[in-house]
Amino acid sequence: MLGAAMLGLHEVIYGRRDEIAIVVDAGGDPPGDGPEVHLDLVHPERSTVIVHHRDPPPGDGGASRSAH
Repeated sequence: MLGAAMLGLHEVIYGRRDEIAIVVDAGGDPPGDGPEVHLDLVHPERSTVIVHHRDPPPGDGGASRSAH
């Protein structure tokens, strides 16, 4: 409740700000090993993206990863 009041006060003092949306149209089917995208059209803030990491090639032993 307090958070909503603070956001409303911010809007009154500084005015409305535009939400930034990144939209890309791409043709064709998505690749099979890409990220899983779950869009909630009713509540966009509940949309999720899951990125699956590939296993390193056999015999690599993780050597391609940086040791920072």
